[in-house]
Amino acid sequence: MAPAVEIETLCPGAYVGVVPHSKLAHTGCGIGGGNAPSDRPDLRAAVDRANITLRQAVPFALASTQGGAALSGSLVLTQDAAFDVGARDSRGMNEVRVSAQNGSVIRSGPVAEPSVPACPGGAISLDQALAVAEASAGGEAIAVVPDDDVACAREIQVLSGVALWEVKIGGDGAVLEQERSDEFTGKEN
Repeated sequence: MAPAVEIETLCPGAYVGVVPHSKLAHTGCGIGGGNAPSDRPDLRAAVDRANITLRQAVPFALASTQGGAALSGSLVLTQDAAFDVGARDSRGMNEVRVSAQNGSVIRSGPVAEPSVPACPGGAISLDQALAVAEASAGGEAIAVVPDDDVACAREIQVLSGVALWEVKIGGDGAVLEQERSDEFTGKEN
């Protein structure tokens, strides 16, 4: 039997309890102007200006690479919201900026190769990991990076209303952790 995990929440009136680790669930806080450090109305405004999501931006970015695989992505806080997608292809690592208005590639260029450990046996795709995180936190993914301490896992920032959640997804698609986020500062260029 999987170990039990206590769920912590900053949501007023939200359920707090102990559930098996394999069945972590999020109760959500709903849309509001809350005052928790992870409440991000600025991110909500940027997401609301966008016509596509990070998940939808990934295929546009990959189409501009030579058989690439997406490793990371992030909302860019500009006047017209955009997404930066990190994709590795036969030429190396590239950062592709995609318009959040229409999916067009704004720019693409090589960047330093991240120190991402190899994933023996493969892992679920970035798109699949984003879908799991969005379903778990009940919102839209706005950033994803490879996890720095669990092989094949990804840390995904998900905006639910104005509440920002960090969801760690394992290489097999399991939700490993979920908590209110204090990490995403937003890319502003």
